Order: sequence, then structure tokens, then C-alpha cells
Amino acid sequence: MIKIKYLGLGRGITVSNSTENTVSLTDIRGNIANGTLIVLSIIAVPALIFSLLRIQSIGWQPVMGLHLVAASVIWAATLARKRTGYPIRAIVIVGVIALIGLGGFLNFALNGAGYPFFFASVIFATVLFGKRGGFVMLFLALLSITVIGFAYSKGWLGLRFDPGAYNVEFRSWITAFFGFSMLGCGAIAMIVGLNQALMRSISLLLEKRVRLEEQVNERTLELRQEIEERKNVEQALRVSEQRYHNVVDTQTEMITQFTPDGIFTFVNYAYCDFTGKSSEQLLGTSLYDAVPEDEIGDLRTYIASLTAKTPHREIENQIRDLDGVLHHFEWSNSALFDDTGILTEIQSVGRDITERKLAEQVRDQFFAAMDKLDAAFALFGADERLVFCNRYYRKLFESFGTAEDFLPGIKYENMLRKFVENGVLNITPEEMEDWIQSRLSDFRNDQMDVEVNYANGSHFKVTSQKLADGSTVMFRLDVTELKEKQLEAEKANMAKSEFLSSMSHELRTPLNAIIGFSQLLESNPKEPLSGNQHGYTRHVVEAGQHLLNLIDQVLELSKIESGNFEPVMENVNAPDVIASSLEMVRGKAAERGLVLVNETVDQNFPQLRTDRIRLLQVLLNLLSNAVKYNRNGGKVTVEAESLATGFLRIKITDEGFGIPRA
Repeated sequence: MIKIKYLGLGRGITVSNSTENTVSLTDIRGNIANGTLIVLSIIAVPALIFSLLRIQSIGWQPVMGLHLVAASVIWAATLARKRTGYPIRAIVIVGVIALIGLGGFLNFALNGAGYPFFFASVIFATVLFGKRGGFVMLFLALLSITVIGFAYSKGWLGLRFDPGAYNVEFRSWITAFFGFSMLGCGAIAMIVGLNQALMRSISLLLEKRVRLEEQVNERTLELRQEIEERKNVEQALRVSEQRYHNVVDTQTEMITQFTPDGIFTFVNYAYCDFTGKSSEQLLGTSLYDAVPEDEIGDLRTYIASLTAKTPHREIENQIRDLDGVLHHFEWSNSALFDDTGILTEIQSVGRDITERKLAEQVRDQFFAAMDKLDAAFALFGADERLVFCNRYYRKLFESFGTAEDFLPGIKYENMLRKFVENGVLNITPEEMEDWIQSRLSDFRNDQMDVEVNYANGSHFKVTSQKLADGSTVMFRLDVTELKEKQLEAEKANMAKSEFLSSMSHELRTPLNAIIGFSQLLESNPKEPLSGNQHGYTRHVVEAGQHLLNLIDQVLELSKIESGNFEPVMENVNAPDVIASSLEMVRGKAAERGLVLVNETVDQNFPQLRTDRIRLLQVLLNLLSNAVKYNRNGGKVTVEAESLATGFLRIKITDEGFGIPRA
């Protein structure tokens, strides 16, 4: 398709045929400007010399300086024409010519060269800037003539040579004004007309050129198509004549050619290797010899279904190898017909898909096993789309009334959105996006282990694992019953804690009474106790206090279980606590004849910052074991050592047999 568009004066002509070419007046005017600058720079040399030589006859005149400036500007613009834009070059040309004309009028009135130079400036403005440029220059020239003529008539300007000459009268300038107006308008009209005629001529030439190029391209395309068709015909002839040469024996696929009744006309090396027979042994035999009997009927029906409209079809069947083992093959068949449309031969390319079939069988068995699993199982592909879900999974979402939304192919993200939209989860619309992004982040990790609470009150543990190929297996386990039992256990534990708290209170009351009366016995001055009695009451008080501490520990144990335990930190004298703990186990030690040795007596240890009750409890546990597992008549030793780190090391040693080494 040819497009020819005349853009008007100063714009250009566009001719397109697939690609777009533009012929612009700017380029033409740029060349005119360059040529004009070169001509003016050459003319400026003799003109400047002539102007300066007149100094001898008329003396120095201001216009001579103007000539010198104009020549310098022209020469500079000519030298820099390749580095300056077209508008600047055009302005220099029009401006210099107009400037020389203005100088002529100012210095010589109508006697000088002002008139022709102004006329030249209008012509060049029209050529270089178009109609608007010409009229602008014409207006400036007429304005200059009017102003200068008025100045001469008023005596503001005067001629140095002939002050009474006619050209200082204003009517002479008016005559020049009208004459210049008519001449300038005519010049502009002529140049514009020539310009438009030139552009139309260029347009016609370009149109003819494009049409010629189009005809050449069309003919070239026809020749290329003819050459391509001839190549295709030649290639088809070569394929038809050398069809046996197209089958390469080095290919791993099994390639055969056989007649419609199944007689081999060609077999490649791969087929020979599979059957363990040479091509000479196979050619002329029937392909049905290696096919199981129960598949022969289907294969004959398939061959009979090949037509000229459907010559290319695929089929899967089994054939026996050298050892008689059946293999699954996928065959791509191409039927060849003669000019009358009768089937003459079938070319077949076979690929062994036994491993793929076995993999599919294993996959089907796996999916069948997963389908019977009493847990929700799903498989997602690397693209996060659902590939398979078992019966339990489908049944789970049927119970939510959303099973039709979770068919294979749905993306995991869309599945999450369906959960929220169908009200399966206790998620508000405002929380939906944050929840979905959080679950997607968990899903895209290598492993996921989260618990989901559904709106119907059920609880499910959702676990997933990324596989090597990027797919994801997911299990949903119903832990509703487990959560209920856990809740019951928590309630029972709370009840136990309440019971212990109550019983501890009931026990503390009589214990406090026992401790109180024992302390009264110790401090009664009217009935003082003997030394042995005083020791006995002291043991009663200490044992009661220890039992009271144990009751407090039971309460603290309940606090620990509820997460509310806080140790009571205080300054503790270690030797005092060690001595108290030894006194509490001394009775048990005496029963077995054990000697208790306290190496911390009279030693100066720094105060410990710890929980006194906890420390006493730890020491009692260690000492009880030392007494229990010691030999009869043995010894239990307690030592302490201050460490440089600011800690105190307490060591309890017994003489028991210990734990034998493995």
C-alpha cells in the first residue's frame, strides 16, 4: 500500500510503502542556505574591497563599517555552517542582506543600494522561511522605508552630498513604499507558487518511484514464491524417490514400514536389535507375529481406519522382544496413498514406554492406596495447582458443602480464598488477605506444620512436604478428639491444682499448731526441758518447718504447671543451709551406720543470691540419694569451693558402688 501525503509549505512530503521516507523543505532550504552562504562569502571579498576604496572619493562613511561587520558575519557563518542549525544560518543570511539595505537607506537614501537589498532580503526570507517569513520581512522593510523617509523629510537625517535631492522628500519615499509593496508581494507570490509546484513535482516523482518499487517488490515476491514452490516440489520428489534413505539406522526409535496387510518392507537397526533378528529375516514377515493375540484385532481395525484425510495417527500396543517379554510401545504412524487414494504403505516410529507405563501403574496404585487412607491427602504440582486428592479429602469438603470448588487444577491460593468465602473458617473479610499470604508463605516452605480451626468446631493439623520436583504433598489430620481430650486434661489438671491448694491449706493449719506448741515447750521457763527433750522438740520444729516447706513446694509445683512460678531470690548463707540439710537426713543415716562429714564448717563463703527453699530442696535430694545408695557403715562428705566466676561449687560424695560403666 502506497501513502503520499503533502504536508504543505515548510513541512514536506511523506511517501510510504511498508517503510516511511520523508522529503522535507527543511532539507532543501538547508542546502539553499549553505549554498547562499558560500556565494555571499565569495562576493563579500570584492564588495568589501570596493566599498573601502571609495574612501578616497567620498571619505569614510558609517555604512562602510556596516559592510565590514556584515562580511565578517557571513564568513563566520560559512565556516560554522556544519555546526549550526538551519534557522540560525537562514537568519544570518536574511539579516545580513537586510542590514546592508538598511545601511544603504540610512547613508544614501534612495540613491544607495537599500532598495535592491531590501528586495533581496524579502526574496530570501520567503525562500528560507516560507510565506510567513516573506511577509514578515516585507513588513519590516516597509516599516524601515516609512520611518527613514519620514526622518529624511523632517530633516532628522540628511545627505552629505546633495541635501536638496528629490529623494529626501517624503512623497518620493511614499512612491518607493508602494512600489516596494507591490514588488515584494509579487515576489512572495511567485516564490510560493514555484515552491508548491516544486513540491507537487517531487510528489509525483516519489509516487512514481514508490509504485515502481512496489511493482518490483511484487514481482520479486512472485519469483521467490515460484522458486520456493519449485524447491518444495523437488524436495517432495526426492522424498518420494528416496523414502528408504530418510530412515536412519542410528536412531534409537524403532522405525518400520509395512503394507496394509502388515508385511514389513523396511525395519531399522533398533527394531532388529529389539527382536534379535536381522533385517533379512524380518522383511516379508508379518508385524502381527510379535503382537499378542488379544491385540491383533484392534491393530487391524486401526490400520483400516487410516484415510487420506487422517493419514497421521498414534496408537499404543505391546510387542514381544527377543526373550518373549512384552513391552509397551507408542507408535506414530503416517499412511501413504497413491494417486487414486488407495493405501499403499504405512511408516511407523515406535518408542518404548514400558517404564512410563510401570510408573503410571505405580502412581495409580499409590493414588488408590491414598484414596483408602483415613486421612485427608492431597498432591499439588510445582505450579501450586491441585493434582490429586483422596476420598477422605473430598468427603471433608463435601461436609463443608464446597467439594465442587476443589477439583484438580485449582490453585492453592484460590482454594484458600474459597475457604474464607464459603465460611469454612472463622476469618473475616478484613483478615482474609493477611491470612492467605501467611498460609501461602507456610505452603511455599520446605515443610509446613500448622493447626486450622474450622467454623464447625473441628480442628485439623495440616502438614506438608516439598518434593524434589517442586510438587507438594499435604495431609490434613482430624485432631478434634485429641483437642477435646487435651481440654479435658487441662481441666483435670486445674482441678488437681485447686485440690492441692485446698489440701495444702488444710495441712498447714495443724502443722503450724505443732510447730507453735513445740516452740512453747522449748521456751517455757516454768517447766524447762532437759537437754534430750530440748533436742527432740528442736527436731520436731525443724521437721515441721520442712514439711511446711514441702507443702509450699506442692503449691509452687501447681504454680509451675500453670506457668505462674517465680523464685524468691534472697541472700543465703550456704554453710547454714548445708548444716540444716544434713540434720534432716541424720536420722536415716544413723539407721545405716553412716557418718556425715561437713567440710564447710567454720569456712567463710560469700553470700549466695538464690532461692533458699530451692537450694535446700536440691541438697536434700542429693543427700537422700547418697544415704540411700551408700554402703552400710559408709561415709557421706559435703564440700564447698568458691569459683573465680563468682559461683559456689557444692560437692556431695558417698562411698556407694555407683553405676557400673557400660
